[in-house]
Amino acid sequence: MKVKPALECFFNPEGCAVVGASRDPSKPGHQVLKAMMQAGYRGSLFAVNPGEREIMGLECYPDISSIPGPVELAVMCAPLRVLDSFVVDMQQRARTRGDLGGVVCTTAGFAEEGTLEGVARQEALARACREVSVRLMGPNCIGVIDTLNGVDTTFLLGTDYQQGGISVISQSGAIGAWLVQSWSTHAAPVGFSKFVSLGNTADVDVREVLEYLKEDESTRVIGMYLEGVRDGRGLVETMGKVAREKTVLVLKTGRTLQGVEAARSHTGAMAGQDRIWDSAFRQHGVVRVQTVEDLLDSLRAFDRLPDPPNDRVFVLTHAGGPGVYSVDFFSSWEGMGMATVSPDTKDALRSMLPPIAAVCRPEGHTDMTASATARQFGQAVNLLMADEGVGGTVFLYFPTAHMGAEEVVNFILREMELPLKKPFLPTLMVGKWVREGRRILEESGIPTFNNPERAGKTFLNMCRRVATRSGAMRERPPTAPVPGAAQAVIDSARCAGRRALTEPESARLLESYGVPVAPWGVAKTAEEALAVARRVGYPVAVKVVSPGIPHKSDAGCVRLNIAGDEDLSEAVGQVLEAGSRVPGASIHGVLVQSMVKGVAEVILGGIREVVFGPVVMVGLGGLLAEIWNDASFRLAPLLPEEAQEMVEEVKSMAVLNGLRGMTPGDKTALFHAVQAVSQAAACPGILEIDVNPLVVLEEGKGVLAVDALVTLE
Repeated sequence: MKVKPALECFFNPEGCAVVGASRDPSKPGHQVLKAMMQAGYRGSLFAVNPGEREIMGLECYPDISSIPGPVELAVMCAPLRVLDSFVVDMQQRARTRGDLGGVVCTTAGFAEEGTLEGVARQEALARACREVSVRLMGPNCIGVIDTLNGVDTTFLLGTDYQQGGISVISQSGAIGAWLVQSWSTHAAPVGFSKFVSLGNTADVDVREVLEYLKEDESTRVIGMYLEGVRDGRGLVETMGKVAREKTVLVLKTGRTLQGVEAARSHTGAMAGQDRIWDSAFRQHGVVRVQTVEDLLDSLRAFDRLPDPPNDRVFVLTHAGGPGVYSVDFFSSWEGMGMATVSPDTKDALRSMLPPIAAVCRPEGHTDMTASATARQFGQAVNLLMADEGVGGTVFLYFPTAHMGAEEVVNFILREMELPLKKPFLPTLMVGKWVREGRRILEESGIPTFNNPERAGKTFLNMCRRVATRSGAMRERPPTAPVPGAAQAVIDSARCAGRRALTEPESARLLESYGVPVAPWGVAKTAEEALAVARRVGYPVAVKVVSPGIPHKSDAGCVRLNIAGDEDLSEAVGQVLEAGSRVPGASIHGVLVQSMVKGVAEVILGGIREVVFGPVVMVGLGGLLAEIWNDASFRLAPLLPEEAQEMVEEVKSMAVLNGLRGMTPGDKTALFHAVQAVSQAAACPGILEIDVNPLVVLEEGKGVLAVDALVTLE
């Protein structure tokens, strides 16, 4: 006997019962029943309503327990007042017949209300389903659509069930409706495979649906709308596994700084949860889009178009202004640029187009002018699509009285080699005058656009997918065993009832993970400080050692550039006296550390974030770290190549490349330090690590941590 995949009961059920079926077209029970019929469901469909004998030609049953045929899926559309009786009925059916596999609960009034009663009601429903091994989707959802199997448990208006390779997961029923209904209004309806509205996720969650779609042969590209999750790390890791085989695009809302538990350090202050989402998506090969339009367009493109061979785009048009406008903002987008075609292609364009045409002025743009014919449109597109320097072509058409959209697109299709070898993004403006042209192209499998911004952003997202694909293919590194020296430091602090490590303790922890620290020593008297200074070498810095003073500079407990014995004795007295003025601070002595100068200072740190767990950060260092906010984040621990990518993302790191005669910095040593701190950040019990600054020395001479703060959970 063939075992069905997990969640298959929602997408291809053997028998479906609509509980709360109604004659009233305004009721969800009527709309869902009608949707199942219109979708072409081939299984047995049953209406459940104890007050009716027949609805829409279907015999009505008083409950699902009395249905004679198989019922693998029940759609709960009845009011909340009948929930208790539904639960009893559902459990009875599952226990006596053993065929019920899933429940879609569209009814609201659960945890989404934010009340204790609503939460308890939801927990009771989920528990009742678990007791009889029935999976629950929702509550407060609109369920699923499967165009292949003719399943539609939603009450969306006017869905077109054109089949395609797109599947969508949405935490919002309304956003899902926006997507599906937008596709149904295209000149040629956009095909899709599956749509899933999860609602409150009392049982079936995003990760499970992703894993199901990973194995679904009809799904080629997955779009997601997310508002919030409890386990961000687990979700993006699942996304990454799926992205190895299929494109995953996500629209994530909630661009706030909330969610960071600790913000005492520079690292915590610079980390916003949204920028961590950005980094986590990129790290795992997931493409993040910014708007619903981006998601709509990019899903169509990934389903129908090949990947771009490079990130260079060419703009071809017969309308001067729109072309200049497009080149202007395409050129400003990071991640794509304007294409340079071969001399042969330029010569061919010049000989083919009207003499007044502006060919490759500037590069990546040709204005054929209004004198161009429909045949010349087609020939020019074919030339550009064949040029190796072009990653994709954005074609801008504006309707004119002498040349209609249908004529132009027919010539383009006649000249074009199909299937496409690279993206072709025709942008036909505007409205009703180009609708027929758009229909012809879309029925030929080529997505169309109504403005150049949407076409350009779609190409940019395709380039991002290519650029991040390697991230999805990587196996995540294990967390390294905690070094004995680090564990001893952590245990000692905990025994003392402390969460903040002193700087000497932080230095020992970092050194145990392989992060070099500038030579240092601890002294309790001026005489001991002199001995340390002579060992590490002048000039030195003197800093108070106290777990109660994490930011020593702010408290006046640091003296820098001390060049000799006399100045050192005075400095020791000054920092000890300043430390004694901090209420409640226990003074353990002073740290004497060699002053080091390098090519640049960076900030390197880690936090244990509430949604993602261990996260590592690298950015511009020193006192200006938070002002410039030039930093890169990743989930920890890191692979070596990820540490390098982080450093390369930070714009200010260009100073390490030896710009304008400057001395190059030791980037290799910095890569190693970033990876080492990522392992330390993943150490159980560590809440925050802040190394600010980490001094990058000349190329080949390493890096040295100068100041460090570690906080425990």
